[in-house]
Amino acid sequence: MLELYGVRDDERDRLMRHAEEARQPGPSEVDASAAVADHVWLEGRAWKVETFQTTLVHGLLQTADHARAVVIARLRTASPERIEGAVAARELRQRRLAGERPLQLSAVLDEAVLRRAVGGLETMRAQLEYLVERAALPHVELRVIPFAAGAHASLVSAFDVLRFRDEHDVVYLETRGGVMYLERSEPFTEALRELESVALSAEDSVAMIAAIADREMT
Repeated sequence: MLELYGVRDDERDRLMRHAEEARQPGPSEVDASAAVADHVWLEGRAWKVETFQTTLVHGLLQTADHARAVVIARLRTASPERIEGAVAARELRQRRLAGERPLQLSAVLDEAVLRRAVGGLETMRAQLEYLVERAALPHVELRVIPFAAGAHASLVSAFDVLRFRDEHDVVYLETRGGVMYLERSEPFTEALRELESVALSAEDSVAMIAAIADREMT
């Protein structure tokens, strides 16, 4: 995977170190490294990711500063090296959105994702502007469920559906205690269709994101 994405030098060495550590029994960061490696591998094989997010910008769409703030909030005692390794892993994953055969990404975001000032107002403004930029890509679609929509089909949790051309789809769920992969994707696909039915159009969603960046993150 590192060769495919053109990762070289220090970044390659750091990620290889994490992969080696993931094979050894040890503290929680080893488990986290293994989970990240597994997810990068799976996501690297998918042709499309459909996601619903309740509180956070999806990792494929995070700026480095936003990602850093998320990691620090989750792992308050983590070393600087571990934090930067997690940010580098997100940046590695985002390379799937570029190139000749980019990953297709369809993201439904609850309005709360846009209004939580992760990393502070300046960082969040840059993050929202980055979402607008990413939404301009032909293979990226962003839809927002406004607060006015009320209760919807997935109030319980966020999730990803990873779609593969020659294999069964896989559902990815992240919890405080770890991550889960489910092979039964139908209930989540149905939820996505229901979520899309109450979400704003892609055009109106981008307009809303831009407006919040301009008016509320200053």
